[in-house]
Amino acid sequence: MPSEIVMPKFSDRMTGGSIVSWVKGTGDRVEPGDILAILASEGGETGLPAFVPGVLREILVGPGTSVPVGTVIARLELCRDESQDAGQQVRDEATDPDHSSRIRQLCDAWRSAPHCAVTVHIDMEAVENLCQSFREDGVRITANDFIIRACVAALSKFPQVNSSLAGDEAVRHRSINIGMVLSLKRGAATPVLKECGRKSLRELARESRLLMEQARKGKLSPHETMGGTFTVANLGMYGIDEYQTVVRSGEAAVLALGAIRNAPLVTNGRVVPGRVMTATLCADHRLLDGADAGLFMAELRRLLEHPEPLLITGTP
Repeated sequence: MPSEIVMPKFSDRMTGGSIVSWVKGTGDRVEPGDILAILASEGGETGLPAFVPGVLREILVGPGTSVPVGTVIARLELCRDESQDAGQQVRDEATDPDHSSRIRQLCDAWRSAPHCAVTVHIDMEAVENLCQSFREDGVRITANDFIIRACVAALSKFPQVNSSLAGDEAVRHRSINIGMVLSLKRGAATPVLKECGRKSLRELARESRLLMEQARKGKLSPHETMGGTFTVANLGMYGIDEYQTVVRSGEAAVLALGAIRNAPLVTNGRVVPGRVMTATLCADHRLLDGADAGLFMAELRRLLEHPEPLLITGTP
């Protein structure tokens, strides 16, 4: 059963877009949320996610080609074993309602929010050195803990990123509540760290560890997955260098992280080995423009490349 993929409309003014590159190739299996292609429009570059599982059977528009909104750019063949009949679909939803709900939420978020993305490369060597010094003292602090702490500081400085839409009005949240996307055997979960602005690096690390453990055991309460104002999605553990994802409904942005990897850096005019992470802020263009996203990401990079102030509670 084929499903047509069309050039989406990111804004009311958008009449067309172009393919920058295809992330998936013909014959590749895809899951909901997987990025199929990178698209370009007047609003910038954006990842195009899949909304249903299947196999990418046909690419109709190649990189560099501009087409009008609504043009079929590819065809996806739905997996037969996942869509044989209505009875099977009912059984699937009955046995895994959370997964079905997540798919609906992703589709709603993608359709309602025009997405834009800003990417930076961050030298993480100083963070890794601090993590190592903590381990030598018997304390477990990870790079992800520093990233969350840096997000809290950057959100405090740029509160427009910690906002949501109420009708046509932007609402800036006083509390900073950070969701952490976790990949589990039965699907994904997003526990939320509440009131992060009041917590130290160690407190955030300790609380995130407890929430992750609860998620892995399937014991998260509904309260522990609600109320997020910003999301961090880290695929570094899978060796992914860079990716984009869908902004959660009710939030302005999500930070998508790749792996910390060996890469050359230029320091004082010399090329030296470094430890680099690629971070992409995927944002709701109705709430954030490119300058907002760029300022936030520049601050995040500054904080992670000079992380010592993150050890102090409060805004660095």
